[in-house]
Amino acid sequence: MINLIAEYISDRYGFVQIENFRSCVKKIRAGCIQGSIIGPLLFNIYTNQLQETVAPFKAISYADDAYIIVTADSVNSLREEVSHTLQKHFEWLKTLGMECNLSKTELITFFDDEIELNLGNSTIKSKKNLKALGLTLDKKLSWSDHVENVIKGCRALTFGLRYVRNNVEPEVMQSIIRSQVISRISYRAAIWSHRLNYQLRARIRSAYFKILRIMTRDFEFKLNRGALLLKTNQEDIDTIFFKRTSVALFRMINSIQPSELSTTILSKSYYNVRTPNRLSFFDASRTKFGKASLSNVARSIVKDWNFDWLSLSPFQFKKALAEQFKPLSN
Repeated sequence: MINLIAEYISDRYGFVQIENFRSCVKKIRAGCIQGSIIGPLLFNIYTNQLQETVAPFKAISYADDAYIIVTADSVNSLREEVSHTLQKHFEWLKTLGMECNLSKTELITFFDDEIELNLGNSTIKSKKNLKALGLTLDKKLSWSDHVENVIKGCRALTFGLRYVRNNVEPEVMQSIIRSQVISRISYRAAIWSHRLNYQLRARIRSAYFKILRIMTRDFEFKLNRGALLLKTNQEDIDTIFFKRTSVALFRMINSIQPSELSTTILSKSYYNVRTPNRLSFFDASRTKFGKASLSNVARSIVKDWNFDWLSLSPFQFKKALAEQFKPLSN
């Protein structure tokens, strides 16, 4: 396997071409092939020691996207810790033959105060929101900025959907809604959907039903929302969010996607004598964010699984979940 990977990344050459002008060919001495399946994995292996470098703080990374979570007791202490940790990060990158792009380095604080860091000739100011792997985090973790981006994405689809609607069969249109609309709305919904307040959830729901009315040409609002769902054979937003969160939670509980969150969930679970084929969850904490609230989410989600699920496979679980909501989708 080592020889196979070594051959895969060795003896590669590249050049730059602009219109009809081509540069000389240069040998590529380092790096992974961008767009390849194994590229991100190789990069993760190459940068695997990032967590040790920034310890005791937490590093979250995937390929060339890295996020460092720093905590402190005061603003001044936080400023010092962030500056010191970034310096260690930058020095470590240099040992690997890489350099951090400060123009793409962003900072967010999850409290009201803002901080500013001077790193060499560059200045980094904390922002009100931060994009991380397709999600938009805001300072208060309300997910309001992320909801705004989701709604903008739905609006951008409306013109194309109006055109497509007149040229495809209803079955194809249903597939387009699932792949282009629902996929945008429910992207990583297991992380943020349960944190939405009533107003934000209502905004997403309105954007969703507006697209369904475009698809059915119900511009005079003759159909209520229930009739729209039946006509387009789609599920309502709450059901979509519930299913996405349920599948993610099931995978964590059964360590199909192992993470430190799995340990947090299982440490606050217990067998209920009345429901031996399920788990129950408890959490006496009133904390609204972080790991302490995770078991509260688990408890509220799992109580609505109306079937015995403890010994099911992921496929069986999804099937049972679909059967539970079958009357809703019909």
